[in-house]
Amino acid sequence: MRVLHVVPSLNSESGGPARSVPGLCRALARGGADVTLYAAHSNNGALTIEPAGEPFRWRLFGSLAGRLGAAARIRDAIHRRAYEFDIIHIHSLWNPVATLAAMAAREKSIPYILSPRGMLSRHSLRISSIKKRVYGALFERSTVEAAAAIHFLNERERAESGSRGFRLPESFVAPNGVPAGLEAMDGERFLARFPELRGRRRLLFLGRLHRIKGLELQIEALSKLARPHPDLVWIAIGPDGGDLKRLQRLAVSKRVDANVKWLGAIDGDLRYAAIAAADVVLQTSEYECHSMAVNEALAVGAPLVVARAAGADCVEESGAGFAVPPDADAIARAVEEILNSPGLAAGMRLNGRRFAREELSWDAIGQSVLSRYEELIHVAVPASPEHRAPGASVARVS
Repeated sequence: MRVLHVVPSLNSESGGPARSVPGLCRALARGGADVTLYAAHSNNGALTIEPAGEPFRWRLFGSLAGRLGAAARIRDAIHRRAYEFDIIHIHSLWNPVATLAAMAAREKSIPYILSPRGMLSRHSLRISSIKKRVYGALFERSTVEAAAAIHFLNERERAESGSRGFRLPESFVAPNGVPAGLEAMDGERFLARFPELRGRRRLLFLGRLHRIKGLELQIEALSKLARPHPDLVWIAIGPDGGDLKRLQRLAVSKRVDANVKWLGAIDGDLRYAAIAAADVVLQTSEYECHSMAVNEALAVGAPLVVARAAGADCVEESGAGFAVPPDADAIARAVEEILNSPGLAAGMRLNGRRFAREELSWDAIGQSVLSRYEELIHVAVPASPEHRAPGASVARVS
């Protein structure tokens, strides 16, 4: 089976899909699929793939015309190389990369799956709602309605997506997974890199510093915890999504700036080591479709405190942490209970690892998705003879 995945970016600072989509591609390749990955690229920032070591082909598309120009080049590449793909899996919505990739798939009669990744949820549709109504009427209605299937990351996303004026195709659920072996991660590597954090209890946030992440709640909670726990430090790992200066001012105004460590973006094993070194991982987003940071914390084995709106139902259900209202007092109480109860924290670590082993294995997820691909290919309209000609793509930046 020959599969093309399309994602708007593989830049490590662009968010969870840049990590989760390559993870799915690796699992599909291990499962026997012939996988190619296309992405737009702005020629700056670190990538979430290993260019020389991936089990799939990849190609990055740059353009002086920005994202729209790169999207047009992806569309043209699909047109030229349509014979190489039995099915296309497009990730995201409301952007030209997804729109033009879906358009090309329709024009070449290739069945495609759409993963909206939260972009059809009520929360997402409220943001820039007028623009989305116009864009939807012009473009995205066809993108959604002509898909062979919609891929949701969990039942909550499926329930919250509804129709919103679209006639949704059939759908299936497959979560984001985690790499194998994360439970063996040791926090020592992280502490060796940042020795000033030794001997302190550590709260950790992973993600973009953006208003949607609710980070003011975490700083407010820190201000309530710092007096009884003067050794406590809140560590923020992630790129500035436009909120860094505001958060820094807030930390100063709350007199906890000495208890804050801003580390910027960190990837790879050092990121996992940071999770292993954390006493508590915090997630307080206004909305999350399926948080990769939460998945990683479960797999490594870090106690979690999440806001219920963040959608991490598995945290409380698995016993890996607390789900609380989006309230600084509630967050502080949950963190304090974990800090004051070593046995509780140890149990949460074990429960998170168990859940990740049973539910978040990329290989198991990959096999499930492959089965869906096979079903959809069998019911798709037969492709033209040119589509079935042999061919191969080339991994490169262009």
